[in-house]
Amino acid sequence: MRPITAAEMLELDRKASEFHGLSPQTLMENAGLAVAEFVAGLVRPSSRIPICCGKGNNGGDGLAAARFLAQHGFSPEVFLPADPQTLKPAAAANYKRLGPLGVKVQALRLNGDWTAFDESLSACSWVVDAILGIGTTRPLEEPYLTVVNKINRSAKRIVAVDIPSGLNADTGEVCGAAVRADYTLTLGVSKKGLYAARGPMLAGQIEIMDIGLPPALLRPFAI
Repeated sequence: MRPITAAEMLELDRKASEFHGLSPQTLMENAGLAVAEFVAGLVRPSSRIPICCGKGNNGGDGLAAARFLAQHGFSPEVFLPADPQTLKPAAAANYKRLGPLGVKVQALRLNGDWTAFDESLSACSWVVDAILGIGTTRPLEEPYLTVVNKINRSAKRIVAVDIPSGLNADTGEVCGAAVRADYTLTLGVSKKGLYAARGPMLAGQIEIMDIGLPPALLRPFAI
């Protein structure tokens, strides 16, 4: 498969929903499960796993991954650099499903208490970045900028979901700051920005995750 643009990925998602009955929620579940299975192969169940989630679909993928990890005996800790009330509908649905599992979820506000986040970063071996996805084109704003900088400064190993937060999915340029990942689990089809400009330096090892997109939709992107 050739790498694609953000617009092409959004069109794939639209066609998957309209013509193949795969709702955005189904694709998010598939993505979350794929991410959880990959992370489960890296960490011990007793290890703390900070998962940083934004308010959009990328964050929803991370929240779904946290749920699957918790259901299988792992110890995810979710951090939201956003008010939970501002989560997009699909992400909000996954957020609400974490409560009964006892998963710790904490909102990170610029003038709030970051102690739990700092402690989680200090105690973990791997961090999951599900903050910002393929729609990022402008410089990061707070508190996202602080979260990205803290993750990078932690010197812990990082798994990015779909694309490192802060990286332009089309050009590979950095939007002010970007996560430096060890692995990027790009969803469905790889993105152009992972191979252009700063992309190769920030993506780490790129793994393409199967999220159930029908082969008929992917055929036009075959090399």
